[in-house]
Amino acid sequence: HSTLLSIVKGKRNSFSDAQVKALQKWWKGHHEHMQNHITNEAKITNSLIKERFQLPEFMRKDQSLIIEHLQQIDLNVDVVKHESPADRIPAIRELLLSWHIYGKDVERHFKAWEQQGISLMRAYFSPDEIQAITNRLSKLGSRIETGAIVHYVGQSRLRVAMSKQHNPISSLSWNLIIQPRIDYYKKNMLLHLDIMLGVDRSEEL
Repeated sequence: HSTLLSIVKGKRNSFSDAQVKALQKWWKGHHEHMQNHITNEAKITNSLIKERFQLPEFMRKDQSLIIEHLQQIDLNVDVVKHESPADRIPAIRELLLSWHIYGKDVERHFKAWEQQGISLMRAYFSPDEIQAITNRLSKLGSRIETGAIVHYVGQSRLRVAMSKQHNPISSLSWNLIIQPRIDYYKKNMLLHLDIMLGVDRSEEL
């Protein structure tokens, strides 16, 4: 999210038709990623947590707030799409404003999970129970969500982390499940960021 925000900021006085199309495609993927994450968090993680302890405020309220942000940015991106190049700047500024608010709330949500949620999970759930929840969420994750996690965490760090959790990824699972999702993420998300940056990395994909 922060990467795209910086790109849009840098291009706010000029945004070509090709860049607008790339913005639309990237945003569609990001929306899918976040919608899937929030839905699974509410239906699975929060439902199980409620059986052990009272949900903190951020768990109760943030899902609907983030979905509202996603819907607002859908509208902003649609306005940018329909404006002519000459009239695009005001629409991009409105998009930037929505993105800024969205980014702050998403960052606060994930920090709250790191600072409160994980500690509470470790206090009220056994390691095996946490692993079972993590596995369930991983299976439900979209191709974009999985690809994004691996890309930004890094393949080596992910393998080490999984090994420490006594849940190593076999080469077969990696090649059949993880690698195709990494490739999908590169072609359907990173490529659109490159178009907005004016960078051609098509030979690497």
